[in-house]
Amino acid sequence: MSTNRMKVDVNGLKEGMFVADLDRPWHETPFPLQGFYIRQDDDIQALAGYCKYVFVDVKKQKVKSTYAAHAGFSPVKKTPRQQSEEHASLKLPPIVIKSPAIHEVSSSIQKEVVKAKKLHAHVYEAIDAVFSGLENGSEISVQETERVAVGMVESIIRNPDAMVWLAKMNENDAHTYRHSVNASIWALVFGRHLGLDKKRLKTLAMGVLLSHIGKVKLDLDLLERADSLVGRDLETYQSYVGLGVEMLAEIEGLSPGVNAIVQYHQERHNGSGFPSGVTGDRIPLLAKIAGLVDYYQYLITPRKSQQGQSPLEAVSSVYELRNIAFQKDLVEKFIEAVGVYPT
Repeated sequence: MSTNRMKVDVNGLKEGMFVADLDRPWHETPFPLQGFYIRQDDDIQALAGYCKYVFVDVKKQKVKSTYAAHAGFSPVKKTPRQQSEEHASLKLPPIVIKSPAIHEVSSSIQKEVVKAKKLHAHVYEAIDAVFSGLENGSEISVQETERVAVGMVESIIRNPDAMVWLAKMNENDAHTYRHSVNASIWALVFGRHLGLDKKRLKTLAMGVLLSHIGKVKLDLDLLERADSLVGRDLETYQSYVGLGVEMLAEIEGLSPGVNAIVQYHQERHNGSGFPSGVTGDRIPLLAKIAGLVDYYQYLITPRKSQQGQSPLEAVSSVYELRNIAFQKDLVEKFIEAVGVYPT
C-alpha cells in the first residue's frame, strides 16, 4: 500500500478527499475503478451502504473549488436500451475456463504501438472491404479478415495497452465497422484476461469483427434510429442478425464458432435479447463475451447523434445488468479486465 494512502472510516470522510481504495473489491460496488473525489454528503452516504472504511490518497486531496471539476461518483442515467433490458435476473454457477492460458506481456507499449498502428489500419481496410463487397454483391473472401484477426490476437497477447490506445484514438470513422473493430479489441483484452487460448481468441476476434455485417442490408435511416424503433421497424432492425448469419453461411472456410457469435451476440442472459430470446447456458461463451463488449462499446460510442458515456459510467451501467442482461461472474471479470487497462 502506498505511503500516501490513509485508512479512514467512511463517516469520517470530508469533501475534497480522494477515495483511492475500498475495504472490498471495486467490482462489488457501483463506484468508479480509478477512484473518485468526495464532492458532497450524498457520496459519503452512498459509500456507507457498501463500505465501513476506505483508503484516501492524501496527496490528491483538493479544496472544494479544485476538486469540483474532477470526476466523482454519481448515479448513471439509464439509456433506453438499459430500460428495455430490466427483466428478472437469472443466476448460474460461475464460468470456468479449463486449463486457462497464461499470456505474459512480452513487449513494451512503445514497441508494440508501432506494430499495432499498422495493424489497426489493416483491420479497418479488411472490414471495409467485406462490408463494401456485401453491399455491391461481389464475391467475398474473409481470408484478409482472418489474417488481421490473428494479428490482433498476437498484438494483444504481447501487450494489450497498444491496441486499446489505438481504439481510443480512432473515433471519427464510419460508425458500424469502427464499432465492430473497437468491440473486437475489448473482446480480445477480455478473452486474454479470462485465459482463452489463441484458437478461441482468433474465433472471438473474427466473430465480433463480423457480428454487425447484416446491417449492410438495412437502410441507414433505420440504423440511425435504432434506439427509438418500435413495432415493425424494430423487427426489421433486429433482422440484421439473421441476415448476417445467412450471409456468412455462404462463405467457405469460416469457423462455425464465428457464425455462432454472430447468431447469438444480441441474446441476453435472462432471455431479453434477440432474435430468439434464449437464456443462460444456451448462449455460447464466446457469444456472451461478444454481447457484453458490444454493449460496452455501444455505451461509450453510440451513433454520432447521441452523447456517449465515459468509460467509468459505462462500467457502472454494465455492472447494474449483472445476472440480468449478462452473467454476473463475466461482468465482474470484464470490469477487472477494463480496470487493468485505463488507457
